[in-house]
Amino acid sequence: MPPDDRLLPRARHPFDLSEPVGPRAPNRRDDVIKVETLLGNAGSDILDRTGGPTGWYGAAFDRALRDWQKSNDLKADGIANPGGPTVRAAQAKAPALAATRPATPDEVEAHHAARAAGRPGP
Repeated sequence: MPPDDRLLPRARHPFDLSEPVGPRAPNRRDDVIKVETLLGNAGSDILDRTGGPTGWYGAAFDRALRDWQKSNDLKADGIANPGGPTVRAAQAKAPALAATRPATPDEVEAHHAARAAGRPGP
């Protein structure tokens, strides 16, 4: 008899969150970068609006997250919980990200500094 898949642990995805992102959430910078990158690769224009991930939670991020949730028939509460429906849906819509790693806060800073200086960001 094959094992019950519901009992098997899910493989860790490089864009899994360590803590929630959203209103009144910890909004760890590395987690915000992960959500921005997931959304940007799953149909949101958030990365176009900001020139790449920033890692900072704010009104523009909140609006982009709620818009993406609504357009994907999810509860538009602006919250991305670790392993929750928003994160799972974004990971499913951006499967290529499973083979990559998220940018670090230092890499994000270097990217935006290069863009501000008129150079292409790394």
